[in-house]
Amino acid sequence: MQTTYDTFFRYLPVHKRDEKLGLYVTGAGCAVIEPGGSYPSSQSHPDFYDFTWTRGRTLPEFHMVWVAAGEGDFQFEKTAASRIRAGSVLMIPPGRWHRYRPSARLGWTEYWASFNGDIARQWIKTGLIDPQPHVFPVVADELIQRAFHRLFDRLQSPSISVTRLIPADMFELLTLTAGSRSDASIGTDHAAPSDIGDQLVADAVAKIWSAGRESISVDELVDEMLVARRTLERAFRRQLGHGVHEEILHCRLERTKQLLADRSLSMDDIAIQSGFGNVRSLRRAFTSSEGMSPQAYRQVISAGTQGDIKRLNR
Repeated sequence: MQTTYDTFFRYLPVHKRDEKLGLYVTGAGCAVIEPGGSYPSSQSHPDFYDFTWTRGRTLPEFHMVWVAAGEGDFQFEKTAASRIRAGSVLMIPPGRWHRYRPSARLGWTEYWASFNGDIARQWIKTGLIDPQPHVFPVVADELIQRAFHRLFDRLQSPSISVTRLIPADMFELLTLTAGSRSDASIGTDHAAPSDIGDQLVADAVAKIWSAGRESISVDELVDEMLVARRTLERAFRRQLGHGVHEEILHCRLERTKQLLADRSLSMDDIAIQSGFGNVRSLRRAFTSSEGMSPQAYRQVISAGTQGDIKRLNR
């Protein structure tokens, strides 16, 4: 049974096993700062982590702050101070001077975690984590709070088998928050059903991605959903920013990429299993989307050169 947390923090030793996992937590906590309350609170943190608005701090690790309620200010290096509001995450990469504080008028409720590892650094390279400190709104506040509470529960557990799951909690937090980013560096995303608030859209997306090798057409989907095509299209564009056909095409293209890695499969096999039906349709859609033919893509992923992989992940 989960504990209700108002004020809590815990710092962890870092072991070689944790480093080898590629993601490890160095500390985590939460605090409720009432309007006009002092910040940081009177509770003593290690000098390494302690800071004030006057002097700020620089950390050798990643630091995430989720503002669950209230609002406040943050600033990094020579930029002007900015506002951070409830429902937003402040993400700070290593080595960047920063400071933040709750509003004296409203106070705030904060949840935070410090973490590091090769996985986090790789996410900077792929754009899921920005190399600059930044604030972005997130969805699924309840899921984020639950993930933090599970992390706090494990931090206090005397069981080694339980504490070994702490990296999994951190990974969940990162996927919940990084998946909410919508800036241009990530590009247009196709949301998973778990990210969708509209049940109609969630059910339709699940049918698209769970269809067999024949895939599914827009008309077939409309018939299965027992809904007017116009209604479904409007729901998709409202929730996902694109139409039903675009989601089906995205599904087919992603499956094509997975199938191309298996060199035992012919293009005819791939066309059928990905839902395109024939090689001509597959080649036309794939080349238009990826800027190269399926054969060229297969050669690139087989060679696995760094430059070509970066080009594929543009």
